[in-house]
Amino acid sequence: MRKSAAVLTLALAVGPPLMAQTSPAQSEYQNVDAQLVRRYRDAEVSYGKARALFDKKDFQGARKELGVCLGFIPAHANAHLLMAKLLYTEKDYAQALTEVERAKAGHEATATILARMDEDRMSELRRRAKETADSIATLRQRQGSQVSAELQQQIIAEEARKQEIDRILNAQRPDPKGIPAEYFFFHGNVLLRLKRPAEAVTQYEEALKINPAYGEAANNLAALHYSARQYEKAREAATKAEGNGVVVNPELKKAIESALQTPR
Repeated sequence: MRKSAAVLTLALAVGPPLMAQTSPAQSEYQNVDAQLVRRYRDAEVSYGKARALFDKKDFQGARKELGVCLGFIPAHANAHLLMAKLLYTEKDYAQALTEVERAKAGHEATATILARMDEDRMSELRRRAKETADSIATLRQRQGSQVSAELQQQIIAEEARKQEIDRILNAQRPDPKGIPAEYFFFHGNVLLRLKRPAEAVTQYEEALKINPAYGEAANNLAALHYSARQYEKAREAATKAEGNGVVVNPELKKAIESALQTPR
């Protein structure tokens, strides 16, 4: 008995005398025009406003801010993705597909800008880390052998600040050139609305390659296999998802197991 309508639920995530040699990646971001980086930062301000308006369901306001954002950076990937989500809510799935494809292309086009901005941020954090370490050393020197509650509190505060900066510096950062899993997931949702399930499967699979614990993508993938009566694939997708810490829809799991036990 086929229960695809019951179990298939879309998830919308609505400088020195001897200069060191630079790597090709460093040379690439150093060649990015500083004015272009400034425009991208201005675009980010408008994108942030659009995101906030979208969350408040002020779609007209969000569309206006996205227009400003794309005026600064026409290839702004997140702006195109948000526009795709806006169109999705309006059930304009064909245009949403165009926008999510632009989002992917835009991410690749602006990867160098993002790498430059990321390196600028890391350089600033490294400067602040050194500044904080120097401040700690100075405070300890002033304290000497004499215990001072005030100086001790300052040292504790500076050490906490240094620890937080080091945590950010040492944290794993996403590859600026890698398209985020969300793009593939949402692309899959749009394709599903356009009744192109086979292509949607590919997008969900790509999302899970990037983030194996992407719960919505994993559930949608298993549900699509189930809808196509590929029950073994559905169970394999669900089992793999659970191995990656994903909570699989219990009704979907039950439906898959029931289908596998039913003589065909």
